[in-house]
Amino acid sequence: MINSKNKNQIFAAGTVILKGKGINQKVAVIHRPHREDWSFPKGKIDGSESAPAAAVRETFEETGLHVVLHEALTPQNYIFDNLPKTVFYWRARLIQPPKFVPNEEADELVWVSLRSALKLLTYDVDKELAKEAFKARDTKPFILMRHANAEKRIEWANRYSKVVPPDSSRPLTASGVMQTHRIADLLSAFGITKIVSSDSIRCIATVSPYAASQELPLEAYQNLSELGWAVNNQPGLNLVNKLAKENTAIVVCGHRPSLPALAEAISQELNCEDLDATLPPGGALVIHRDLSNKHKPVRSVEKFIVVE
Repeated sequence: MINSKNKNQIFAAGTVILKGKGINQKVAVIHRPHREDWSFPKGKIDGSESAPAAAVRETFEETGLHVVLHEALTPQNYIFDNLPKTVFYWRARLIQPPKFVPNEEADELVWVSLRSALKLLTYDVDKELAKEAFKARDTKPFILMRHANAEKRIEWANRYSKVVPPDSSRPLTASGVMQTHRIADLLSAFGITKIVSSDSIRCIATVSPYAASQELPLEAYQNLSELGWAVNNQPGLNLVNKLAKENTAIVVCGHRPSLPALAEAISQELNCEDLDATLPPGGALVIHRDLSNKHKPVRSVEKFIVVE
């Protein structure tokens, strides 16, 4: 997990924004007056913010551009102010017509070809990043997520003197509710448009804030619940296998016991290396897919731990 409060290391996130297709593809390069250089939008990760959310936020703050993240790019590692610094980057696309707003962080933005970018960019590491971004692909994320922090089973049971409600009604804790706001920011960064969940309250509550903020429907399935999975896991596996090849930005929110099997099914369906779905509450496995490649659709895989 990234600890952005670690005083011995700096973490930042940014984007390489592209528009157009093929030979007409252009990249956004900004001029930073306080450093007198040409680079890409980026900035420090704040508190418990996820790196993808920070990348989108910093991009907007520095450029006024609204973007969605696509394939993950190689992080940059270097020394800054005598401290190790890591900057996470993603290939990004505009989700609204570009309208650059000059500010103290970036007073100029230009859209240029790769050849022009390699001449304009100040730093060699950014030139390599530009090359990588042009070779990368637009992707549709499939996010496999574990629900946020929920009440412990024993604590839930002890609240009732007689009949204990079904486990599916066990709610999130106060910290779990706080996590859902960070989770919403993460899902927004990747432009999630389809929300699938176990029908258990703790899963629905994990993704419902994002669904509400985007006015998106939430599809809840008993087949993905712990009970439904224990009775017969095949319907849940069939559902996720189908979703894995759907060309939509998807999140599936489920439970710890089923995540490894779901990840294994996805890896087989998408013909990729084994996926590690060992996730803490609020954890997310992000699978970047280019489904135009029928043989090897998975471009990159990331794991994030979302905290309150």
